[in-house]
Amino acid sequence: MIQPRNYALFVASLLCLLYSCTPTAQAARPAAKPAAVIKAVNPPIKPEIIGPDEAPAGQQCVFEAAVPEKVESYIWFIDPPSTGFIIDTGQRRVCFSDRRESTYTIWLSIAGPDGLHSLMSHKIRLGEGGPDPIPPDPIPPNPGQKYDIMLFTGSGKLDDYAKEMPPWTIMLGSTVFRDKLKERGHTFRRGISLNTISDKGVQCVDGKCTQLESDLLPWFTAAKQFGETPSMAITPSEGGKTIVVSKIPQTLAEFWKLIGEKL
Repeated sequence: MIQPRNYALFVASLLCLLYSCTPTAQAARPAAKPAAVIKAVNPPIKPEIIGPDEAPAGQQCVFEAAVPEKVESYIWFIDPPSTGFIIDTGQRRVCFSDRRESTYTIWLSIAGPDGLHSLMSHKIRLGEGGPDPIPPDPIPPNPGQKYDIMLFTGSGKLDDYAKEMPPWTIMLGSTVFRDKLKERGHTFRRGISLNTISDKGVQCVDGKCTQLESDLLPWFTAAKQFGETPSMAITPSEGGKTIVVSKIPQTLAEFWKLIGEKL
């Protein structure tokens, strides 16, 4: 028979066998690392030219510059050169048409406010069976509408060219005529000779060559595409409209009628 005292020791020994009686330290679990914060980053815009890859010869095509909003300057050009390459006044879009079947490369160089430059290109193949280019609709006489006006000749000296016909002399060189235009709210930009300007917009007169002003390049391109001189180009003064080129009026009465004014 187990004595009470011995019975207590027996129970204590049994408990020590079941549960370790030696104190142990339990290592604390390391604190969970906070989840990594992933920031959404928008990929930078890849500058490119958006437009058709092929079109019938003679069809007008539009190309857009898919570039960041903040651009300091745009330089467009096309290879091989074409007189049907017209740059929009906003500089982010160009229109192009040519009846020659060929592969053309449109180039665009941009400069950002950070001083970085990007150069991109786009090829278009003009193929067979294209329609004749559709000329822009003439600007109808619209009383109250004000126009910007330019005159184009083929000679290097406007004064000599103007002697061929008195009305041309007046339109090309008369300050009275230009003052009358100004009084009626119209703007006479200038008279210019197409033969003095290269396809890249460089004007050479008496051995001195200068780059044509950027705001005159769309006028020059439109006159080159028209292809006849003497000619007259007009567009609504508020801008953003098509530049319409036509043969120079034979009389002053025809000129004033064309812009919706009385002689």
